[in-house]
Amino acid sequence: MTLPYTVLMVKKSASKHISHNKTHILLKKSLAIYAFLVFLAFILISLSALAVSNVREAYVNQQRYNKIVAVYEKINLDQSYSKVRTNIFGDKRVYAWDNDRTESSSVEGGHNDTPANTIASISAKILAAGFTQAGSAYEDSASPQYYFKNNDGVYVRLQVTSATVQNQLLYATQQGDFSDNAAIESAPTYYVLKVNLDDNNE
Repeated sequence: MTLPYTVLMVKKSASKHISHNKTHILLKKSLAIYAFLVFLAFILISLSALAVSNVREAYVNQQRYNKIVAVYEKINLDQSYSKVRTNIFGDKRVYAWDNDRTESSSVEGGHNDTPANTIASISAKILAAGFTQAGSAYEDSASPQYYFKNNDGVYVRLQVTSATVQNQLLYATQQGDFSDNAAIESAPTYYVLKVNLDDNNE
């Protein structure tokens, strides 16, 4: 039995409509997959860039750390200089209140001699390590400082205080100016030796 022409047209139209829907669905799926792949590629590229950046930063910080350790090794404080606190780091730590200054690595300890002799002894070691004296600060105080610089722009700062004065400062048994020369000049001595690759931070 032959179907009427109108019925055939309806069937053809219906089949075209279904075909169009399938194509539309496939197109939407393809776009979704493409968008997902683009997003995934972006995430992978971002993670790779972050990993490369972190590796590079870690490498730079390790190189800086090695350079600071090498400075202390060249200064070569012997066993007569006790080390009670060591704070050596390679990352560049900028002060929050001053972007032009960075924190210094430091070694602190004691030496069984007078401040004057300790200054002379450590200064000689710093000079022998390839540094030249670049200045001083608070020379007339109970805690004078001396700083040195080498050709690479590395700074070393030496600060000394008699153990008597250091204890008075630590335990707050005396404040203000120190006028007791015997206490200021007496042995033993507390020293702080700082190394800074970026600036003279005082």
